[in-house]
Amino acid sequence: LGMANKSDLLLGYGTLEGEFAGDLHIFGDCYKTDIIEMAKTLELPRELIEKRSSRNLRPHQTDLDDLGAPWSKVDDALNQLIEGADPESLIEKGMDSLMVHRVSRLIHQNKNKFDHLQIIPLGRLTESIKKAQAAEASSA
Repeated sequence: LGMANKSDLLLGYGTLEGEFAGDLHIFGDCYKTDIIEMAKTLELPRELIEKRSSRNLRPHQTDLDDLGAPWSKVDDALNQLIEGADPESLIEKGMDSLMVHRVSRLIHQNKNKFDHLQIIPLGRLTESIKKAQAAEASSA
């Protein structure tokens, strides 16, 4: 099993020996922010949830520095771009232009690079968790 998430796959943020290793990726249809929300729901340790993301390719590197925005904003841009939004329309809505252009470039640069990986289609995990929580609450 591989652990690459949709954000990492779209941006090429990983290595074949690391995040992209494995024949089946259980989080491949979930954005990084979905995984963070799941970790919060599961009440995983705060240190794990709030740890600065990094590909660790050089000392003191962080994804925030590389991408120019926190994952919540990057995932928002990713979602809209893969749904067909034009980068300029996102910038007009107030998104940071450097981040939008960088994310758009990385998507195109890594397009079809990981098509050979099998992904379990979970849809938006956060939405699934919220529906399950609502169903659980209404059953009580």
